[in-house]
Amino acid sequence: DLYTSPLPQYDADYSTGIIATANSRTARQEEVVGVSDAVLDDLCAGDTLTLATGFFNSRIPCTLKTGCDQVCSSGKISDM
Repeated sequence: DLYTSPLPQYDADYSTGIIATANSRTARQEEVVGVSDAVLDDLCAGDTLTLATGFFNSRIPCTLKTGCDQVCSSGKISDM
């Protein structure tokens, strides 16, 4: 539920953490990358994905956009 538990916005630690190898990440990078990895694991564990959101000014809310960005940039999407 991205409304009650929104994902953190991108920051420098996330941007560098997703391209760093797991053993070279700082503790902060591991923390922020771990959040998107956990969300992706939850998505892959389910049989159905339902997205429900408002549509404002021809755009989706930034909370949903951030969630999509973090899942898609995790580098694991090709493993599905």
